[in-house]
Amino acid sequence: MAGPGLAGDGDGLGGVVEQQPFGQRDDLETAAFGPAVSGRVDTDLAEDAILVTSELVTNAIAHGAAPVTLTVTERTEPERTVILDVADASPDLPVQDLPGEVGHFGLWIAEELARVTIHPTTTGKTVRAEFILFDQPATR
Repeated sequence: MAGPGLAGDGDGLGGVVEQQPFGQRDDLETAAFGPAVSGRVDTDLAEDAILVTSELVTNAIAHGAAPVTLTVTERTEPERTVILDVADASPDLPVQDLPGEVGHFGLWIAEELARVTIHPTTTGKTVRAEFILFDQPATR
């Protein structure tokens, strides 16, 4: 597991930036996407990623099963991408509720802001959100 840096090793995968179990929603905003690329990407993209992280981790805590783990990875090939993987131990796949139901917009928000895929695993499932960085200049 890599430290806070994002140095790649030539395989197109920059390395794991942060991986830890989460038990409370407040933990994620400082431990997830913000430190991973702080000052290196557009502010709007960073805010979108923090929102998506918050929604996916909140969903995993509320509807999944412990442990819930967030892994942040930067891939450099074929295009520079930050990947947020939220894993939990429930095999039940998320279901997007219809718009209009109070408090059921998390997956919809994530899908509007990122490329979201859902992967069943032997220990539950992983919801992945990908943000393509497009080598934009930092605006922070």
